[in-house]
Amino acid sequence: MPLRATALRGQTDNAVASLFLMIAVTMFTIETLAIRWVGPNITVWQAVLFRGLGQVLVVLAWMARRGVMPSLRSDHRWLHVLRGIVSIAGWWLYYWTFRNLDVALATLLSFASSLFIVVLAGPILGERVRAATWIGTITGFVGIAIAAGFGTMSFDAGVLIGLFAAALSAVIVFVTRTLAQTEDTLTTMIYIGLFVLAAAIPAALLDWVPLTWQAMTILLGAGVLGALGMVLMIEAYGCGEAAVLAPIPYIRLALAMGFGYLVFAEVPTTNMILGSCIVVVSALWSMQHEFRRQP
Repeated sequence: MPLRATALRGQTDNAVASLFLMIAVTMFTIETLAIRWVGPNITVWQAVLFRGLGQVLVVLAWMARRGVMPSLRSDHRWLHVLRGIVSIAGWWLYYWTFRNLDVALATLLSFASSLFIVVLAGPILGERVRAATWIGTITGFVGIAIAAGFGTMSFDAGVLIGLFAAALSAVIVFVTRTLAQTEDTLTTMIYIGLFVLAAAIPAALLDWVPLTWQAMTILLGAGVLGALGMVLMIEAYGCGEAAVLAPIPYIRLALAMGFGYLVFAEVPTTNMILGSCIVVVSALWSMQHEFRRQP
């Protein structure tokens, strides 16, 4: 049986979509908190390895639920290869960011992917980006610079790695958008999982550190949550209106600040709070402007 949101594709059910997306946002937050928790005792490649394992487990469970096998035949194999390579690099940088920076700052940097999508939309897709959207995007980057303390003694060069991870995430969006025109979600996810495992297994073995059963359990749980969050996010946008769902991902920023304080005693700075507000307001303003233009 398919997930309810899959069955509703072609229809609109904002209540189901909003619920799915809120659960996905929570899963992504817990995933990154788990990586931060075990971070001092693992390597980044080990985190990527268990994320790939989690993805494969979720795909296998999805296959069993649907009673189908994903087809690995595709007319876009090179796009799958590209997405796999970018996913490997993007996940490594993403986990490095959450392992080394404050949870709230790392989460805010991940939102920069939407800003990079605007920057790359013209060169990659040939889309015309209007002035209002550019204003919102530039303002968003200013907000990130303020939150990261750019130009001050508190600036951490690791922020640049987080921004690079966000840029790769934007590339993944473009490739996935192209694949989604012809490929089943299950097929795309199994390709990602296989590519990541093929790279992560040898890399993790070369850089292996002993893991406790507790650490392995946490890593595998984080990998499964990340993969499930991806599925629920795809399902949410399959049956919900973008204008309704647009504000929901920013709940993750509030969760990151709250849990960062409670679990890791990370107190958000004034710059962090101000920069985050600027990013959220500029993003929602840009989205609202685009939605008003749509017929």
